[in-house]
Amino acid sequence: MGASALPDARQQRAASQFRQYLTTLRNGVEHKTAFSEAFNDIEVLERELFDYVRNFLFPALAIEFAERVVAEAERGTTIDDIEGEMHVADLQARVGRSEEARAKLKTITDRKPDAALAWAALGLIEFRERRIKEAMPLLERAAERGLSNAFVQASVGRALIASYNEATASEVRADLLQKARVVLSRAGELDPNSSYAAGMLGYVELAIGSDLPRATSLLERAVRLAPSREQYRLMLAQALLRQREFQRATDQLGPLMATGRSPEVREDARRLLTIAADARARAAAASAPATTSAPASSDGFAPLSSVGFAPTAGASAPLRFRLDLRAVQSGESRALGQFTGIECNKDLMTLRIQADGRVLRLAAKQLSDIDFITYRTDTPGSVSCGPLAMPMRALVTYRARSATTEAIDGDAVAIELLPDDYQPNAVVR
Repeated sequence: MGASALPDARQQRAASQFRQYLTTLRNGVEHKTAFSEAFNDIEVLERELFDYVRNFLFPALAIEFAERVVAEAERGTTIDDIEGEMHVADLQARVGRSEEARAKLKTITDRKPDAALAWAALGLIEFRERRIKEAMPLLERAAERGLSNAFVQASVGRALIASYNEATASEVRADLLQKARVVLSRAGELDPNSSYAAGMLGYVELAIGSDLPRATSLLERAVRLAPSREQYRLMLAQALLRQREFQRATDQLGPLMATGRSPEVREDARRLLTIAADARARAAAASAPATTSAPASSDGFAPLSSVGFAPTAGASAPLRFRLDLRAVQSGESRALGQFTGIECNKDLMTLRIQADGRVLRLAAKQLSDIDFITYRTDTPGSVSCGPLAMPMRALVTYRARSATTEAIDGDAVAIELLPDDYQPNAVVR
């Protein structure tokens, strides 16, 4: 019989501390600080863990089979000395011993000119040191010699995209994108499980703009393969926005704006949500009487500096529009009010909404359980525990609780932040 688990009280305390740690991480706090705040005395935690592991007994189970089980052993692949030296040199470069790696790799390419990995490793040394012009000829040689190597092809694509981002001439940029498309397509075919190849090829297709459905499909694959890579979600949202799939884009962006791991991700999500809201509003107003509107960019979206809901200078009347609000589902209620803040404790988060002369308190286990949707241009880069510096007008959707002993009005489902002068036609309660 194995040793018993931690006593109930200690187990509950540890579970609560772990939840606090994850929540603090999602709110952007550095992991060491988050760990220290959640678990307090690290020595106590370490001692409890040691005692638990030391006393644990692992039970054995004997099984007799009617027939002998024969398994084929997985055999390794023998590599020659040159390939072994290439891997050593690549490791040297990655730990900062670039000169040693260069010398070793140049010796290898002299002895074996068709060594694609050696050329790729040489090119990546230059690339990591931001010498992209020096890196490109080396990586192009690698690509020619390593047509069947996914890593080599993806490495060349990476450098081509970096060159594209630094180039200024439109002809040069277009040529770099086409070259990147070729090598990244090949990398994706050679390794269908590479999130990097799928994500970067999706980026290229998005930049070219001629096949947005393919860009969307590639970026969806990248998100499935690497769900923690938030940049893939941001790029997927851009592809969806370009195709006017506003709700699907919002579904990607809302959680990133609320709980993105870095300020840059949260700000990018907020900016894209603003663009989505503006595009929705202009699409809805297209059939209304003509009004002066913000100038459109080449892809049909207003430039960020022009995005907003206030009347354009010179307009004689306020701009009228209809937002594509989230549909209320069966069993849900909705209220219009002021979103004033979030109360947090170890087991529950509570949204505070000032509505109809009273405060609605709506609960959630964690912020990521709530759909955060914004149609404002001044939404903060993140939403965290505590009162908001500036309360915001909002529609909140929730499921009412039939009976409760807590001062909770329901479970929060979604919160939609509205422009101050927007009046919805009706609020379903």
